[in-house]
Amino acid sequence: MTLFAMVRRSLAVGLAAAPIVLSAAAAAECRDELVASQSSLKTTRAGVDQTAGGPVGDRCPAQRRHYAALIKFRDVLARCDTSKERPGRVAGLDASIDVFRKAMPAGCRP
Repeated sequence: MTLFAMVRRSLAVGLAAAPIVLSAAAAAECRDELVASQSSLKTTRAGVDQTAGGPVGDRCPAQRRHYAALIKFRDVLARCDTSKERPGRVAGLDASIDVFRKAMPAGCRP
């Protein structure tokens, strides 16, 4: 699987989590955080796409930013999703994050 495919998969997992069930008390805050973290995923994925195939030195910052955005989204999802699908969504995102991290050049990995 190419890095591009892994990035697309990680974003797909993240975006699939959008219709989560939120408790009333946390709904507004979580909704805002989810929207912001999904936007960050799109932006950082675009950065990874733009630097793909370029020198490692150019790819590393973009990949690190995307990795950080994935971690942030995972944290928001784990905290805010109160649905019964939460464990599967978090596990799927964890797996995507791990695959992405392992595919990063050794000198780029967090």
